[in-house]
Amino acid sequence: MAIDDSFASRLPGGLFFTSMWGLAMAPINVVVQGVLGKMGQQVLNMTCSEDGLRAVGGVDLNASADSIALPDGSGTIPLSISLDDVIGDADVVVDFTGADGALDAIRAAAPQKVAVVIGSTGSPDST
Repeated sequence: MAIDDSFASRLPGGLFFTSMWGLAMAPINVVVQGVLGKMGQQVLNMTCSEDGLRAVGGVDLNASADSIALPDGSGTIPLSISLDDVIGDADVVVDFTGADGALDAIRAAAPQKVAVVIGSTGSPDST
């Protein structure tokens, strides 16, 4: 099936990628929680290098600026200590913090109907 250019031109921001089935699809907007950590940096790097993914925000308790440069040099994204500040355009939150951060991500994302991918390890039995 060929890409329908008229459909692709109607996607948000005019951005699209071609799926493995030849269909035009809007990119998945990703917020990385724990973005300043080692794994958060890896997730951000991967998000910038994969077709079909677009970084739209970063969250980290150690954030001291209001934006972070994208590793591919394509610009910056908002950075905050609170997920609530950057979740607005997200389709998914990728969390690489700890048990408490993961629970906070779920609590913030669920009412917004935003998916959550949790990469945290070592959650305590009481959680």
